[in-house]
Amino acid sequence: MERIKKLFERKEAPTSRVFHVASAEAGHTGHEHDGHAYCNNSVSTSKYTVLSFFPKSLFEQFRRLANVYFLVIIILLMLGTYTPLFDAPLTPYTTLFPLLVVLAVTMGKEGFEDVKRHIADRETNTAPVEMLSLEKPGEFDSMQRQEIRVGRVVRVLDKQMVPADMILLTSSEAEGSCYVETSNIDGETNLKIRQAAKTAADGVGSMWQDDPADLHGWQGTVECELPNSHIHSFSGVLRHEKEGNRETPVDESNLLLRGSSVRNTKWVLGLVVYTGRDTKIVQNSREAPSKLSTVEHTVNNMLYLILTAQVVLATASVVCFVVWNKVRRFKLDYICIEAASSENAFYAENCGTAIEPSNLGMWFTFFTLFNNFVPISLYVTMEMVNYCQAFFIDNDIKMYDSEADMPAMARTSNMNGDLASIQYVFSDKTGTLTRNVMEFRRCSVAGTVFGNMEVSENAPPDKSVVEGQPLSDLAKQAISQGSGSAAYSFMLVLAVCHTVVMESLDDGGTAYQAESPDEEALVSAAADLGFRFTGRGPGEVRLKVGGDDKAGGEELTFQLLCTIAFTSTRKRMSVIVKTPDGKVLLLTKGADNIVGGRAKEFHSTDSDAVDAHLRLFSEDGLRTLMLAVRELPESEFDAWFQGYQKAAASIQNRTEAIGAVADEIERDLVVVGTTAIEDKLQEGVPDTIADLLDGGIKVWVLTGDKMETAINIGYSCRLLSSRMTLLKLKDTGDPATIRRHLKKLLNALDWLVERERKLGDTLGRRIMERMTQCARRGPGDFRSSWQAGEEDVKILEDEDLKVCFRPQNEAPHFKELTSDTVALVVDGPALAHVLGDPEYEAMFLRLSSICRSVVACRVSPAQKRLVVRLVKAGVKPMPITLSIGDGANDVAMIQEAQIGVGISGKEGQQAVNSADFAIAQFRYLRRLLLIHGRYDYRRMSKVILYSFYKNMVLTFILFYYLFFTGFSGQSLFNDLVYSAFNFLCAMPIICVGFFDIDIFPQHVLAWKWVYMSGRDHMDLNIRLMVQWFVQALLDSVLIFCFSLFAARSAHEIWGWDGDVAGLYLFGTTVYSVMLLAVSLKVATITYTWTRVSWFFFIGSLLLYLIFIFSYSAMPASTTFYNVAAHMMRMAPHWLLVLLGSVVSVALDHFIISVKLAFSPTPVDVAVEKSRILAGCSNTRLSSAPFRHATGLSKRTAVSTRNVQNITFGSEEEEIDPSKTQTGESTSNGFIAKNV
Repeated sequence: MERIKKLFERKEAPTSRVFHVASAEAGHTGHEHDGHAYCNNSVSTSKYTVLSFFPKSLFEQFRRLANVYFLVIIILLMLGTYTPLFDAPLTPYTTLFPLLVVLAVTMGKEGFEDVKRHIADRETNTAPVEMLSLEKPGEFDSMQRQEIRVGRVVRVLDKQMVPADMILLTSSEAEGSCYVETSNIDGETNLKIRQAAKTAADGVGSMWQDDPADLHGWQGTVECELPNSHIHSFSGVLRHEKEGNRETPVDESNLLLRGSSVRNTKWVLGLVVYTGRDTKIVQNSREAPSKLSTVEHTVNNMLYLILTAQVVLATASVVCFVVWNKVRRFKLDYICIEAASSENAFYAENCGTAIEPSNLGMWFTFFTLFNNFVPISLYVTMEMVNYCQAFFIDNDIKMYDSEADMPAMARTSNMNGDLASIQYVFSDKTGTLTRNVMEFRRCSVAGTVFGNMEVSENAPPDKSVVEGQPLSDLAKQAISQGSGSAAYSFMLVLAVCHTVVMESLDDGGTAYQAESPDEEALVSAAADLGFRFTGRGPGEVRLKVGGDDKAGGEELTFQLLCTIAFTSTRKRMSVIVKTPDGKVLLLTKGADNIVGGRAKEFHSTDSDAVDAHLRLFSEDGLRTLMLAVRELPESEFDAWFQGYQKAAASIQNRTEAIGAVADEIERDLVVVGTTAIEDKLQEGVPDTIADLLDGGIKVWVLTGDKMETAINIGYSCRLLSSRMTLLKLKDTGDPATIRRHLKKLLNALDWLVERERKLGDTLGRRIMERMTQCARRGPGDFRSSWQAGEEDVKILEDEDLKVCFRPQNEAPHFKELTSDTVALVVDGPALAHVLGDPEYEAMFLRLSSICRSVVACRVSPAQKRLVVRLVKAGVKPMPITLSIGDGANDVAMIQEAQIGVGISGKEGQQAVNSADFAIAQFRYLRRLLLIHGRYDYRRMSKVILYSFYKNMVLTFILFYYLFFTGFSGQSLFNDLVYSAFNFLCAMPIICVGFFDIDIFPQHVLAWKWVYMSGRDHMDLNIRLMVQWFVQALLDSVLIFCFSLFAARSAHEIWGWDGDVAGLYLFGTTVYSVMLLAVSLKVATITYTWTRVSWFFFIGSLLLYLIFIFSYSAMPASTTFYNVAAHMMRMAPHWLLVLLGSVVSVALDHFIISVKLAFSPTPVDVAVEKSRILAGCSNTRLSSAPFRHATGLSKRTAVSTRNVQNITFGSEEEEIDPSKTQTGESTSNGFIAKNV
């Protein structure tokens, strides 16, 4: 009975992993532990197997609505062909064959990519490794990587890859430490030090340091956390069974991760804890979340519209069939309908009972007849265009960073078009806008500022300048005043409180390797000032004070007692050392608000002076840290250290436990100074941000810096200007105050919010505003200094608004404010009072809607993500957002936005691996959006609209033909000719998707506002789809009616030799007219003609002729046999093809000319102006062959002058036309000289 109960008892999930160390003596082989068989060390990145490829890949293909639609059509055609349910107007193969081609292409692409993944997996899993032999002491067995098991000891040599996650037991270096490079995991190329587990009985060093062969007899167990994806954390305990289960705590400093490489270390021995899919790198290797682009979303909506039109058309055909059948029913005796009442006795005597189609059956007949309403090749065409556009991004030489050898990369090709629709850009600061190259510039010690800054030309207008003493004076003070002085203690914290390691270079020299650029800058600054960090030993840190690199100075050795690592929660790090004279010192550095809050006193100064200097450094745009010390009694340290060891040995929540213990010792600090590090802006950042703003994109910078630092950076990168009014929301410690400030700001500016809402965020509004401003005060006529108007005085009389409302020197008066002259600055604590409250979130968004830019400072990574989510969910209609960052703390923000852009910088590759696009510098974002994004969007819009258009023309012609067939469902075209239509029309429009350029790149960058075409969805929307629908309706009427009226008297037109026109002769003639007409339609929407474009345009027409002749010459074509030869030798056929297509195209050009003459958009004007400036008639990038040659009408010319005066700039600012007459075809910067 008890056994039965155990079977049904619910087993608790384990909270940790426990396993035995593999040992032949103890009988543990590393294959199974405590009843759990852990996975082997093989990994698989492939998506399919031989057996699963076909069903899984097929399932993926039918997740697309269009493929499901055509599958349904094929089933219906089969039912209509092989059952009496209804009559199929086409054979199933007319749709089955094209669908199979589409599926074969896409599935073949998937299979090819997966084969490459299988090959890479096989190479990885079969790579040789060395594992400690269980039978032969001190020897190693050569095995394959996939044979590694948990609990085995593995040896890794210098420059080899670590094959599994393992605890470092010992190495060839002192104390068993080693250096690793983790670039394959996080992209960071700097070396990191890993310490061997302190398994020795005295808790210092490795018990196998002297003789690694002793590992053969080691018996132990390991308890560690369950497999997870946190690469920067690990907790576990080693228990030595022969020593009474003595415990040795291990953490992330003892863990070698799979994918990292051993460097500058001859060999290491590690105990495997995670294998295969349980390793941290594999845990992080998950598929990117599936994103549906705005273009695809619009296409889906268009498909629903087309399906609705198809249903309506089929229903209308049924109605016509019923009416026609009712009126003419008694005249159908020749097909045995109503034969019994026929006047012809032959029909009455010989006809049986006729099987008449039902109305429902006729509906399915018509529905399948019109199945080409949806273009079967649409998705394949879109994929090809997307792939080519991604290729152009990857190969754009103007987005290649030669210094870092890093090209741009499109990691998700289906999002290319959305790059043209960005409305909000959310950017990190450090490493994204800045270079992440830290330089120690200034510091404050004992109430004195040391070091100076150069004043930037974009500095805030009210910036104060304070001269500092030379940094060399600080070094002299530290050495002359000696231990205990503020200067000496300051330098000691810089030189000792860090995790920097010394790397030996190939040339015999040494270099610092730090986990962050800040640490390297601080340690390098200490070395330059005479406190040189010279290396580490077993539990010690060595310094050289005074002298130079070669000689002189005093060698000091500090015993390293404890290191409390930096975390984003603690925002500080500390080390506890014993000085050469026996003192125990706590050295701490961290964020000023954190360290300052734990300070008891300020060495040789006061808090007011330190705060003033911090504000000064922040106004310089510098990153600040506060340094502090505390002398500890040995008894207090010993008592505290016991609690620390207990916390360090905990398996669950170790980080929190250590943080709680650290709080007990990091108190009553003595502040010895503050540091200020400069992180210069990347090249081109100010111009890029200014261009994005001019393109109508709102830019939000989200940073962890102080408000003053963030504002200074905002001015430096032209996010803020002296013509703006700053709205500040700064935390006061009282949530009610923040919310009151927000309410008052919104009430004061509600008139501006309403005006912006009514006018809308369109280019037309911006042009109107600029015209109004120019008419009122002339271009560029801004005040030299801000003066309060009547409304401004009222605002500033309110104490709350006085704090929040900050007009700059050249800001307009209150009632003259526009969205271009308002910016919002908010800090993280104030934002925390807003996020999570729907009422105040709505108010915050309403206020930010009138701001040209927003700066959020002191924000955490979680707040960055929440801000992006707030804008996505709160702004209506939902905007397209883009997040750009370079570090792991930006991943959440990048994944939250519709478009993620990662910068491959010094913070690693995690941001890039989570992004849709990768670039090396922020300045490339301008070209990515304004050039690639805009071109890709406009090209794809043409491809999509044309794909629907040509199929609508085909379907409408079939519908018109029903009126001449008694609505019987008879097709006008031969089945195979009908099914070939999409393929014959494919390549010319694909070339448009590849190469078309409406406005030349230099003009796009000069006239940033043309970005509106994508941002305002001007080229792809339901309204445009309806326009193309009407255009298809008109063109199909002209094509069919022109052909029909010409062939009405068939015996006169076709029959000079006695032959008369048959169904397929007439149908194929109409087909030829239609094919040429829709091909010429491609020409009307094409701006860029390359050799490839001409080749496929002409080649598609020649391919049609070859196909039609070859097919009709085959006896198997039956009713179509010799139709082509018969048709081609008839002069009327050629006349109809030429005249019918010309009439159709003439109508298109008439409509285009009327639109350009009477209602051109600003983009239309820009297109004309760009091509005039470029002298297109003298270049290969000429306008379309049928585009109107006379330019815009007189009325349009007036509009051109107006827009030119406002948006194109003066004649001196125009692009030199000679620069565009290169004689070579360019596409997005990818040089295509051979095209």
